[in-house]
Amino acid sequence: MFFMPVPTSTTTHPRFCGSTEAVDQKYDTWKDRIDAVKVYTSITEEQLTLLITKAEQDSKFVTGHLESVPGNRAIALGIDGIEHGLLSFSEFGAPDEGAWGHICRLSAVDLSSELVQATIDHLVEQGVYVTPTIVTLQSMLSDFEPVATNWSDFTSPGTERVVEQLSRYAVPSPVEAACLENLIEKQILFVGALHEAGGIVLAGTDPVLPSLIPGHGLHRELENLVEAGLTPLEAVEAATITSALVLGVADRTGSLEPGKRADLYIVEGDPTNDISVLDSGVLVVKGGVFYDPGELRASVLGGIGLVKDPGD
Repeated sequence: MFFMPVPTSTTTHPRFCGSTEAVDQKYDTWKDRIDAVKVYTSITEEQLTLLITKAEQDSKFVTGHLESVPGNRAIALGIDGIEHGLLSFSEFGAPDEGAWGHICRLSAVDLSSELVQATIDHLVEQGVYVTPTIVTLQSMLSDFEPVATNWSDFTSPGTERVVEQLSRYAVPSPVEAACLENLIEKQILFVGALHEAGGIVLAGTDPVLPSLIPGHGLHRELENLVEAGLTPLEAVEAATITSALVLGVADRTGSLEPGKRADLYIVEGDPTNDISVLDSGVLVVKGGVFYDPGELRASVLGGIGLVKDPGD
């Protein structure tokens, strides 16, 4: 039986948009209610510089799903984290050609090239973490094996509307499918190279599709990290102590040590030898209270997926 700290995941942050002045004002409005800032694809360099400066002054970190600002430029400006790995390096692809054009360009990137190797060195030297979210890319494949066979039991009524609305994420043709498969392979190799070079790799998901349900999705991502070259223990650490260090909460959680919170996820078997046993949870301990994993899962049946519209 294996005991591990409850995985530490990054928090959800408000999205900033509009003019630089509007971004400045919104940050000041939110700064006492957030732990960090996540920027998105259309951020300008001026806005990103402003947010990095202000966040640093307030001891907060900045991460991003990048595009308008190339990944290496964001690293030079002082960003703390990069989300979605290769997808955030517009200098490797062609975002102006649309999502699938970008994916196809990225799928052909030469990982041994001087640019990619310099990027890995840049990430390591600056201590910038990468959350590759490999499982999110995999979930877009038509033959994706669900992270849980009964995933649809957990989704709320009306989720089929979400699936329909997210049809734009579906792979439209065999050519795009091949690009996506190649990109997933490149993403795994990129993570392995970054890890081998001493870079910081975190475990996380981006469940844009309902089939990528919480918990099970993270476990699948840890399997991906092992495939990328992390040991099973290093993969577990990517979801626990490494994430806690990035979030600045390692003094109270993320590992099993005297004086830290004893929030535990206990599984049957040893994931340091076989990472796949993480789905065999037998006990959860949170705040000194013991929970049966089966009862926890039963309590959210039909409850994941949709947020009610205002006025419903």
